[in-house]
Amino acid sequence: MIRQRARLVKWVRRSFFLPWATGCRLFDELTDNRARRGRRHTVESVVTMVLLALCMGKFSLMRMEGACQEMGSVVRRMCGVVGRISDNTFGRILARLRWQELQLRLWWQVRAFRERKQLEHDCLPIPTLALDGKTAASGTKKMSRFAKRQVHKDKDDSGEVTETRTYYTLHLMRAVLTSCRQKLCVWQHPVRSKANEITGAKTMLRQLFKLDKGMHLFQLVTFDAMMMGYPLTLMISKAGRHWLSVLKDNQPDLLAAAQNWYRPMPDDIAEYTSGRVKEHHFRKVYRIWRTGHMAGWVTREHTWTHLQQVWCVEVIRYVRADNGRGKKAKLVEHDRTVRYCATSLPVGQFTAAQCLELVLSHWAIEDDCFNAVDVMWEEDTHKHFTTGEATLNLSFLRMMAYNLVQMKRRKKEKTKTWDGKSVWETWDTAFSLFLVTLQQYYPAQIVIQERMLQTNN
Repeated sequence: MIRQRARLVKWVRRSFFLPWATGCRLFDELTDNRARRGRRHTVESVVTMVLLALCMGKFSLMRMEGACQEMGSVVRRMCGVVGRISDNTFGRILARLRWQELQLRLWWQVRAFRERKQLEHDCLPIPTLALDGKTAASGTKKMSRFAKRQVHKDKDDSGEVTETRTYYTLHLMRAVLTSCRQKLCVWQHPVRSKANEITGAKTMLRQLFKLDKGMHLFQLVTFDAMMMGYPLTLMISKAGRHWLSVLKDNQPDLLAAAQNWYRPMPDDIAEYTSGRVKEHHFRKVYRIWRTGHMAGWVTREHTWTHLQQVWCVEVIRYVRADNGRGKKAKLVEHDRTVRYCATSLPVGQFTAAQCLELVLSHWAIEDDCFNAVDVMWEEDTHKHFTTGEATLNLSFLRMMAYNLVQMKRRKKEKTKTWDGKSVWETWDTAFSLFLVTLQQYYPAQIVIQERMLQTNN
């Protein structure tokens, strides 16, 4: 057991090195704005300690200080952490860091995983990136220069305003790889207070296109209906990538054309019908139809030359009508929902079943990433910092810690439970494993045999 923990520490230490630059660490050359007399701890060691503390489930500055004090001496030497770091030091350095540098290092981390052959696109037929926005912080005090001021009015039963409250929200755009089972966060970009998600998505994609010129990490971009627009889709197509989005009322001409083309009936035969999928107390069945006859569709405003296909996805929900369980349960239809999707993927490249997987995969950014960050990492519940850009900088380090723990949690396939369900390792188990591993005392014999203090990456 102690040897397994020693190898996990070596794996964590190896993740701090960049495989394309021999001897260079992930946090090297971060800008240090402190005076010379106040540099007892280097910026690299402090930021590394913040990342390790987040992996151990320590989310406040006081808990980070305690985790630093309890860390083993061998682990300190391996990760470059010298001495005990106080919570004030954590706060001051987080407030002064440049968020653009941490943004680039988030990309470096994922790129390093790919170059070490640790990242595989094993969930979808094409490397896919999902875009979505998220409110990372909210409070009565402004926590970032990107925070947006909002006013909420409380009204009584008669509709009269009884109280007016002012608060600030920090909105971030995130890009998550949905084609790999780890669901890693590739990029994060703050949305300006007077801008919207579409502007943030354009800025983020321009930077990602420059960084991933070889299209190794993503070739398809998925997003929700709010970002579905002609300028964004045209920019993606000109970059040599494909896009996939849901059609709603913000594109009325395309939606009306799709509704007129598809009129699915209960007895219609779909190209592909999925099996029953359990979700809460419902059982869902998905049906999909595809057509390429709307390619290059002309609307009142634009000619969609980069539009290749329009898909129709019908969701049928069933509920249990008796006390039977499993295959013996009697199911009755509860409701039907029809959604329309537009994409630039060419006709015939994928089967109908694969196209349905691409449509459903977009919500992994909510289920796997955003939900875990809110519930397990307490992103939207803990007290936020109001000094400098500490809240924004901590969100970048939180996503890097999320990636690191996800690589460990989903290194192997799902395990079977006693009732036959396939589940991943829980977050609490992963946090406890990192906590015990990083605070473990390693004897000299283990250190020598496992070569824990060797500096090669």
